Amino acid sequence: MRLGCSLEERHFKQPILVSIVLSFFEEPSVCVSDDLNDACCYIEITSLIEEVASSKPCALVEHLSKLLMDALESKLKNKVSKIDLEVHKERPPVPNLLKPICFKISRKISL
Repeated sequence: MRLGCSLEERHFKQPILVSIVLSFFEEPSVCVSDDLNDACCYIEITSLIEEVASSKPCALVEHLSKLLMDALESKLKNKVSKIDLEVHKERPPVPNLLKPICFKISRKISL
């Protein structure tokens, strides 16, 4: 992912960590059916995240988070009630910052 405020920072790909939590206000049918067709496919979700994250450089982790959330909502809107998303920038070039930075965003989905 090319993420950073300056051109120099975006020049090299940087590691990010994306974490999502999918919530259901009612028990999803997959709990009973045990059918992959009823499930939220983790491979498809991971591929979507990789596609969005690599599609264009972003200056801010907040902007990347919105792009990811919009894509996830579009993909999962008929299956989930809420998406919680965390995007961690693993090695921000900030002096004396020893841990990754993290931006969290949540969105309720209208079914």
